[in-house]
Amino acid sequence: MSGELPRALRLVRSTVNPKKIKGPALSGRKQAELRKQAIREGKYFRGADLKKNEWDPRWDREPKAVVTREPKGKKYLRGRDDKVKRIEEALKTMDADIAAHHAERIALKPRSFVESLFIKQGLFKERTLPKK
Repeated sequence: MSGELPRALRLVRSTVNPKKIKGPALSGRKQAELRKQAIREGKYFRGADLKKNEWDPRWDREPKAVVTREPKGKKYLRGRDDKVKRIEEALKTMDADIAAHHAERIALKPRSFVESLFIKQGLFKERTLPKK
């Protein structure tokens, strides 16, 4: 029986030849079909013979390690705290930013001809921000 085990293992998972790479003698799908059939027929035991449609548990692949993580959830919920902090920080300087923006816009606005005449004569003052 010990002579049959290496042969069965070679059929299930063939070793890689360094000169020529070739796939396993039985594909993964065929291996799964043979294993399921052996389990259904009660031929799933240690020391099994593949020629008799039996399956040895040692031929099974080791299960992959599963790492459990908490669900990611919705993106808008994950970043909600950071968003609130950024908004609060921006609101602290908002009044000064608005005033600077208004001053910039007033400075960029061209004066009309009449306005420039009145400013030269001293009847009008330069444009300024409205007082609060």
